[in-house]
Amino acid sequence: MVQSKQELYGLVSDCITWDAFEEEIQKRYHEYETLFDEDTLALLLVDEMGRNIQSTLTIHDLHPGIEGSIVGTIFSIEPVRTFQRKNGSSGRYVRLGIADETGNAILMLWNEDTKLVESKTIQQGTTVKIINGYTKKGYQGIEIHVGKWSHIEPVSDSSKTKPMLAEGKPQLQEVTICGCIDTIEPTRVFFKDDGSYGFVTVLSLET
Repeated sequence: MVQSKQELYGLVSDCITWDAFEEEIQKRYHEYETLFDEDTLALLLVDEMGRNIQSTLTIHDLHPGIEGSIVGTIFSIEPVRTFQRKNGSSGRYVRLGIADETGNAILMLWNEDTKLVESKTIQQGTTVKIINGYTKKGYQGIEIHVGKWSHIEPVSDSSKTKPMLAEGKPQLQEVTICGCIDTIEPTRVFFKDDGSYGFVTVLSLET
């Protein structure tokens, strides 16, 4: 299960006060318009501070009742289906086949995440990374679920867009700019070439 913000604070208590930690969580809570709860925002904050060390699991490592990050390639997609909740409202889900070099499993997407399939952002052959997915035992074996506290995103091949030097390294330039920060966008997840992930914030600078 997701740790509470009090438990997560223990990972960073040596470098930030509780008051500052709580203040940042409340700030983000309102920035995201209550989309994420406080425990999830605490997890994101700890992640940004480099204290949430989680290795990427292989499908062979998976068993029911665990959480973790998984990278795999989609090899099958079933039609999006609807279901009825106990309160009478309807929801949506889609079942996908996902595989890596160690095996395969079922990947379950729910509600808003099903749009990734409908928009063809995720299709057969797409490699995806799932952060904080959770596992259950299903009728066809292990199921990986992308739930409320999970994140899924295609792993793009960014090598095609990077200008390269002769020795095969990205062309980078350093500049110095002075100015005042005008706006700060919400922090989001980004994916690196090696499959790991990090967090980035975009700022507008007025010179």
